[in-house]
Amino acid sequence: MPAVRFLRLVISFLGYDPRPEPTTLADRLRHRRTCMGLSQKAMARRLGVDPGTLWKWETGRREPTGDYLKRVEVALRT
Repeated sequence: MPAVRFLRLVISFLGYDPRPEPTTLADRLRHRRTCMGLSQKAMARRLGVDPGTLWKWETGRREPTGDYLKRVEVALRT
């Protein structure tokens, strides 16, 4: 698997994302972040959360709620 910072370029070159379609919120969040070529730190900054919180969301240990869930939903649509 290429480094996250190169994944966007690989997807662009191939014309599709060869990875399996994500099914859980955690998988969708991690999938979107990596498609954007962002580190956890950069994505956490965009969402206004601590990188540790994003890690918990991406591993399924926690789920975002309230305003944070809305921010995640917006990030998944863009």
